[in-house]
Amino acid sequence: HFSGGNATNHGMFSLLSGVEAIWYERPIRYSPLLNRLFHQAGYELGFFAGHNDWPKFRMDGYISAEHFDLFEAAKPAGLKSDRHATELAGMFLDRKEASADQERRPRLAVLYLYATHATYDSYSEDRIFQPAADDRYLYPYPESMRSRVWNRYKNSARTVDRFLKAVMRDDRICLVVGDHGESFLDDGTIGHGIRISEFQSMTPAVL
Repeated sequence: HFSGGNATNHGMFSLLSGVEAIWYERPIRYSPLLNRLFHQAGYELGFFAGHNDWPKFRMDGYISAEHFDLFEAAKPAGLKSDRHATELAGMFLDRKEASADQERRPRLAVLYLYATHATYDSYSEDRIFQPAADDRYLYPYPESMRSRVWNRYKNSARTVDRFLKAVMRDDRICLVVGDHGESFLDDGTIGHGIRISEFQSMTPAVL
């Protein structure tokens, strides 16, 4: 699967709108297709994220309280933010209606997790890939550190799996995607948002 861009702004825009980033400056940015169609189908929509810099990167046109029935975006606080966002998403999906005779609307939750974003944080019990870079590693890092940083990234993915497990149930449909890829010197650069390469735009897509 390929993202619509090599950074969060274009990647999230494409995920919510279903079109390429070339449309980013058009009015569709302010009326994401996913939100409109699910609202028309009677769904209640929730957005939960462990960081709140959507306005800073001009993403609040399509990621804001205006487009969701419940919008929770907190100041970044490492894994604590991701855990809190996961808990809120689970509560939203499980929430009962105010009265027993009130028909329950179907719900869609967008859960945005940050652990696999640099600096690639993980719980100690998930650090099975070793040797891994510790919290003191430099960014950008030299070629000699690549394998250690790669292991650190893989450990952070295990922690993301832990969060995903908390919301996955047999009575839910879950789609796990990424908003962009990440280069570990694969294309000569570090991170994302630098080159339109396969490494910075390839993402998982698991239904």
